[in-house]
Amino acid sequence: MRTPRAKVDHILPLFSSLVDLIIARHMIAILGRHPLDPIFARMAEHPDEMLRLSDVAGMVGKSRSRTAHLFTEVYGKSFKVMQREIRMTKAAELLTASKGAGIKEIAARCGYEDPLYFSRVFRKHYGIPPSKIHASTG
Repeated sequence: MRTPRAKVDHILPLFSSLVDLIIARHMIAILGRHPLDPIFARMAEHPDEMLRLSDVAGMVGKSRSRTAHLFTEVYGKSFKVMQREIRMTKAAELLTASKGAGIKEIAARCGYEDPLYFSRVFRKHYGIPPSKIHASTG
């Protein structure tokens, strides 16, 4: 029969390893050194570039499945949702700042070839059509 001290001594290394793992994951996120950080930056800098999950998986040296899980684990959203949100944020910025650009041009700059599809996605995301924002800034 183990004494309480023996039980603690037995569990302590496991607990210590678990704490180290949690701290390491948190520090990676804090320091911005996660393997997905360059992908996120690329998506933000080039919203017109259509990245596929298989492309991203190759860039980080992981399988498609593992890369998909990493996106959800790190950002709390799927790769596809992250890409759409980044594009919609950029679209809103462009719509408010680009007085001379039309909806078609802004859609293309955000990676949407079809301006009608872009408008549907924008409306679904923000609850208003892009023309409402664009018209109010002009």
